[in-house]
Amino acid sequence: MTNAEQGKKAAQGGERECRQTADDRALALVTARFLATHRLFFLLNLLQLAVCLTIFTHFAVIAGFLTAFAVLFYLHVRLYFDTLIFRDFAEGRLERGKFDAALLELNLACKPPKVRDTKSRCAGAIRLYKLTAALTLVAIVAALAGYYLG
Repeated sequence: MTNAEQGKKAAQGGERECRQTADDRALALVTARFLATHRLFFLLNLLQLAVCLTIFTHFAVIAGFLTAFAVLFYLHVRLYFDTLIFRDFAEGRLERGKFDAALLELNLACKPPKVRDTKSRCAGAIRLYKLTAALTLVAIVAALAGYYLG
């Protein structure tokens, strides 16, 4: 194989890598934008908390709702963090490997994370979003049931 052929092959490989990076960046950007909509659920959760604290008087019921909202608050913090990280991935300010290493160094991960591609990271973040949405709906149904049955 001549040097020209090797150069052409290397350029094609670099082009594929560039396209892959662009695809990963697009996935990360779309995921970041989608996750940012969690703020609407957060506002709904705050409104629901205010309503629950006003209409319920039984301590056990209030404690249950406060626990549920503490869990939802944690999930919203995680979603906000993921939104920022995916935005950094999309803008090329952060690489996946360096992010994983930083999590480990800061003791934000208890063990070395599995090597995951951008698509699986996006899928995991979207699962977290869906869990938050589902728990929000469960809390709404529980509040309505408690109000109408109590």
